[in-house]
Amino acid sequence: PSDHPRHLGSGPSRSGPTDRRAVPSHQGGGLGPGSTGALRRLVLVGTYPPTECGLATYTANVRSVLADRIDRVDVVRLVGERDRPTAAPEVTTNWLRGGDGAVGRALRATSDADAVLLQHEFGIYPGPDGVEVLDFAERCAVPVFTELHTVLERPTEQQRSIVERLAGWSRLVIVHSAVAQSRLLSTHDIDPGRVAIVPHGATLNLRTLNLGPHTASTAEQRKPVLLTWGLLGPGKGIEHGIEAIALLRDAGTDVRYVVAGETHPNVLARE
Repeated sequence: PSDHPRHLGSGPSRSGPTDRRAVPSHQGGGLGPGSTGALRRLVLVGTYPPTECGLATYTANVRSVLADRIDRVDVVRLVGERDRPTAAPEVTTNWLRGGDGAVGRALRATSDADAVLLQHEFGIYPGPDGVEVLDFAERCAVPVFTELHTVLERPTEQQRSIVERLAGWSRLVIVHSAVAQSRLLSTHDIDPGRVAIVPHGATLNLRTLNLGPHTASTAEQRKPVLLTWGLLGPGKGIEHGIEAIALLRDAGTDVRYVVAGETHPNVLARE
């Protein structure tokens, strides 16, 4: 997350979309090459605490880092009917999925910002595959920088179209790994010069833990340990991890696989 200000200040010019449908590009705006103006106000668009999801936590963590570098960092919070309200002063408006006039309110909340940092997952925006995010991106009056949290290996035609058009309306598209960048460029018609990698950050935690009487044996301590943690649900790929561990053990490598977390609230609500 600490790399975000660098990318926001040095992205390529918003020269127009790469989608074959030729969505018009925004004109003008700062934050292009050679721009010397400092960011005064940035708006993050995405889920946000107290919503319980990894993206909400990510948005909050990114905001905490950027708030030390930018005068004002506000949030347009995507919410569903079950989400708890928040009195956090940085949340300037809620974007209620399916709510009348929700996109217009989000646009008004960003109209005097210097830039928007939009968090994208297919499931958090209204409409099939979150298609209504395009209405916001197309009408947004300020530069949009988009972070893709999911890059599908085999997107549907609609999913591919959404990402390509969103990239066309974005000054820069941010992914979190080289694998995501490679997959994005191999499955979508997007200019590679508009895609940047910003790896997930983490707070250093180098403390030595005293596990007391439950400390693992010396033999156990020597085993490699793989960890998956967070909110759990279908699509997380846990089954692939289990199959991989079985293959490693068949090949003579004894590995512990730890899955730590609880069921995602959205999964509990559905099931």
